[in-house]
Amino acid sequence: LVRYDDGQLLREFPGLAVMKNNYVYAGPADLDDGIRVSSPSAEGIDSALLNEMMRNVYAGMYGKLHSVLVFINNKLVLEDYPAGFCESDLHPLHSTTKSISSLLVGIAKDQGRIKSINQDIFDFFPEYEELKTDGWSNVTLENILTMSAGLDWGDGLDRKVLGEDNIIKAVLERPLKDKPGSKFEYVNPNVDLLAGVIKNATGEHADKFAAEYLFNPLGIDRYEWNQYKRNGYPLMDGSLALRPRDMGKIGLLILNKGKWHDRQIVSEDWVAESTGKQINVDNIFDYGYLWWIAKSQLVPGMTAILANGLGSQYILIVPQLNLVAVTTGANFDFEKHKLPLSMFEQYLIKGLRDNRNKFHK
Repeated sequence: LVRYDDGQLLREFPGLAVMKNNYVYAGPADLDDGIRVSSPSAEGIDSALLNEMMRNVYAGMYGKLHSVLVFINNKLVLEDYPAGFCESDLHPLHSTTKSISSLLVGIAKDQGRIKSINQDIFDFFPEYEELKTDGWSNVTLENILTMSAGLDWGDGLDRKVLGEDNIIKAVLERPLKDKPGSKFEYVNPNVDLLAGVIKNATGEHADKFAAEYLFNPLGIDRYEWNQYKRNGYPLMDGSLALRPRDMGKIGLLILNKGKWHDRQIVSEDWVAESTGKQINVDNIFDYGYLWWIAKSQLVPGMTAILANGLGSQYILIVPQLNLVAVTTGANFDFEKHKLPLSMFEQYLIKGLRDNRNKFHK
């Protein structure tokens, strides 16, 4: 047996230390990766709020989380990796990939390579013109970005299409059941058409285009986008893997209206359009161009922009609070997947709002 003091417990067995209710956050690492670091108190926040939040994370209140990062005023003030993970680990983003795919469409549009999101989707697939059956002439790029294409996947083929050698053709072969643009329906394979849109519009596959115009400018030098890749086309609906700090860079890019430090990477207009309401989902969520817009249930009038990937892979942006937060995890049960949303609400929306008001009185 080895006797540990509280400091050793905190460093080596944080879960046990939390049981003693003595979690105290030590501060983020400065890795010279373009991310500025600070402390909660330096940004006007009582650190006790975030310490309490992290005690609950380690106690399992929000399921299995692998990382929690909080940025306030464009600075990283909390970075923690429960369950043995660390900052260098790549995490599968699942559907958070979709929001990054939206950024790539915006960059291509900014460059003039995509003329308009109102273009007929078959403008990008002339080789499949024979598949343009009744109704498809009304499907636009915007319909793909807003999950409103109206395709019929009722036979369950949306889950099977990943096994197809040509996913793009498999999507374009689907019949329509609804008028395009009339109804929000969250369907994964439709988003994979964007791999062909990017390739046709730019001459580069989406992962190569992302490396040149998004990842490299952000200093993202490690990523994985090969899972389910077919004939050079990466899966756009959920196969990218990034480090949590790099997910934070995506959030900061949105917070700063497309700018990273002094460089405009995607236009302010695209950020406003893609993260603004384009179609209603329900009484809590609206949808932009592959970004969710959530209405706070605890702070009336407060809204959050959300990239949302199964397993609790989240990028949260709250412009009104100058806040970005990131989680990764393994909450693959859908109800557990949603648990961090209550953490965001309690601690990072209402908590920060109330804490700031108290701090500045």
